[in-house]
Amino acid sequence: RALQDQTDDDQEMPQEYLDALGPEIVAMLPCLTAMGGDMEMEMGDDGGDGGDDGLDNDENNLLAFLDDHNDDACEATGVCDFSIIKDEEKNKCDENGGKIIMNDILFCKEDMDADMDLIIYNAPVCFPQVCPDDSNAMELTAMGLKMFMIILALMFGFDMEEIPMVGTKEECASGTRLAISDTKDTKSSKAPKAPSSKAPKTTK
Repeated sequence: RALQDQTDDDQEMPQEYLDALGPEIVAMLPCLTAMGGDMEMEMGDDGGDGGDDGLDNDENNLLAFLDDHNDDACEATGVCDFSIIKDEEKNKCDENGGKIIMNDILFCKEDMDADMDLIIYNAPVCFPQVCPDDSNAMELTAMGLKMFMIILALMFGFDMEEIPMVGTKEECASGTRLAISDTKDTKSSKAPKAPSSKAPKTTK
């Protein structure tokens, strides 16, 4: 499915649902709807067999390249710079009519049952054109999941469950934070590297 397939023909959502979703989600509905199945991620659950960082690595996963290029982009300290694959991912995204937005993401070990926090700098994420230029993959995933839960609650009358917030925190329990101002890849900036050493796959 091409990312340029937007939402003009989608049926309008009932006002009751729009009121329940709230203005933040309603404002992002064109983006969330356009992304659709592309936001399928297992947030915080790797299926129990280890060797994964809590993301479902398949063709519909916006962040599948994190696992694919982990060894090249990550240091042993858990700091990763994915700007090395920006051109490769942009070519793929252009073919599908999307746009690349560089994301910085913090995965906290307490949310992934991992050995260390994982800091992702300059992740080239492919979004539909309708999405805002400051879109963040993990924030939109959490928002989409919240929207899904609200609609189910309205349809079937059950209580809302707590929404997992993997990859959306500003700070981990350990104190790890993103240094966005120093690492954002604009035209020529590059994330700082930890001491040279290949990182193992983020495992439990």
